[in-house]
Amino acid sequence: MDTTCLITVTFGVPQSAQNELLKVRELLESQYVIKSRLADPHITIYQCKVLQNDIESVIEALQRIASEVGDIELVPTSVNIKNEYVGIKYQKSSSVERVHLKIVEALNKLRGDLVRSTYVEHRGLYSQTEQLYIDKYGYPYVMSEYSPHLALIALEDREDAEKVKIENISRFSFISPVLEVVIISNAGKEIKQLYFKK
Repeated sequence: MDTTCLITVTFGVPQSAQNELLKVRELLESQYVIKSRLADPHITIYQCKVLQNDIESVIEALQRIASEVGDIELVPTSVNIKNEYVGIKYQKSSSVERVHLKIVEALNKLRGDLVRSTYVEHRGLYSQTEQLYIDKYGYPYVMSEYSPHLALIALEDREDAEKVKIENISRFSFISPVLEVVIISNAGKEIKQLYFKK
């Protein structure tokens, strides 16, 4: 059986913005009961499974896209609450959407028919549109369902999530200079950074 790996492509968050976001996370952790610790702040663009043998092709496709795109401005619009997750929602600008579409189209060709088991096992939790996207793209949050956001924290109590207020979210605006590609395989986790053209 061929070995697969999980690819997650994100907009890289500059260290200065990461530091500010982590301060907010620490503040929230001091005020609420935490369900689980999340990865460092990032904005996912697309996630899919591919065969281990196709990693090089994935990186080449993403490098081509990054070399065609200038830095991407990410502008926060509101606090984002989804179930127990609290974060910041970002504007789906034309440049963000264009990068999203290019990446989905390029990687979907390499994905074949691979889908994460969690999407198959919990299919009923997704809307009809999300189910269609799982079938077509291997990921529910693409195209019309793509909503750029950054998750900060997962709270134990969903009702607490609804109470969270984050002041002055405009301070979390940033320019992303890089695509970050997280590759999770049997060998572990690897992160590659592919810089946008200058």
